[in-house]
Amino acid sequence: KLRIQIMQEGIAKRMALAKQEYDESVADIDKQERDTIAKMDKARKQGDNIPQSQYNAVRQKAQEQRILAQQLYNDQLLQIDKEYNDKATQSLIDYNKQYGTYQEKRLAIAMDYARKIAAAETEGEADVLTRERDDKLASLDFEEMKKGMDWDKIFGDLERVSTAFVRS
Repeated sequence: KLRIQIMQEGIAKRMALAKQEYDESVADIDKQERDTIAKMDKARKQGDNIPQSQYNAVRQKAQEQRILAQQLYNDQLLQIDKEYNDKATQSLIDYNKQYGTYQEKRLAIAMDYARKIAAAETEGEADVLTRERDDKLASLDFEEMKKGMDWDKIFGDLERVSTAFVRS
């Protein structure tokens, strides 16, 4: 427990906490099973007729609880992993939107809006996000087009052409 308290916040700490919770729940199940069987043994020694099927039922119930605890632990690990992957993906998207090449920026915008559209709760919200995505991509394409043009070639002789046009 002390090692977990010292750990920095993050995926490793969350996984360690989930493991600790799982271990504690299994220990509780084991203790309940032992205590119940001990009570049944004590009652049997005092003369009560406790059939073997009742012992088996206690063991079976404890095993079912262990399986349920294992499933809960697995679900927690999957959730932690999913959240970590989502954060890592979003960080990469944000980084590429700001510092990436043209293709990386374009892909990052498309991925970001794909995630937002998938999370949209209404069709209208999805439509608005689709329009926003298209606008941002068009703006990015326009900026890239402006960078790629050779403005000197296009407008380099503008003074000569304009003065020749004025004389005529």
